[in-house]
Amino acid sequence: GKQKMMQQIKSELEKEFKQQKTLAVTKKEWVTLENYYHEWLENDKKIFVSKATLASIENAFEKHILVKLGKIKLKDLSKSIIQRFLNGYEHTRRKEVITTYFKACVTQAYKERLIDYNPFDTVITEKKIKADKKGFTADEQERILKYLKISEPNWYNIILCYLCLGCRRSELFSI
Repeated sequence: GKQKMMQQIKSELEKEFKQQKTLAVTKKEWVTLENYYHEWLENDKKIFVSKATLASIENAFEKHILVKLGKIKLKDLSKSIIQRFLNGYEHTRRKEVITTYFKACVTQAYKERLIDYNPFDTVITEKKIKADKKGFTADEQERILKYLKISEPNWYNIILCYLCLGCRRSELFSI
């Protein structure tokens, strides 16, 4: 009774595992970047990222990546194809965003063993562009506070906190 049932369950699980393995090997041969992108977006991104991030991902893929590389089979996606594609963009924030999302998608395909290696491991990318953040000089801070104390006393303490703490605007307003 019990042993026979356990043997039957084991047999069914092994059969299902073999089917999944066969499906994965078959899928590996025909899945395109575009096919995989839609699956990745639906399963890995839609419920885990904000609406703004989702819109950014969709924009990067649909207006840039899929237009040029969507029909390529994942297994044929190479470092040189990706490098040529990325080199076609100037070093801007847009290129950074495209690279980040493209790399995340391809890396996930690698983790799912749909490709044998991650071509992004050898892609050369530029360093991220950092915004030039400048604070107020001591003299500017003094003049701002002097003006506020006289003309806008309600804002004086808020701006004083902002300047003394060195926090972002959103951080200040959450205090």
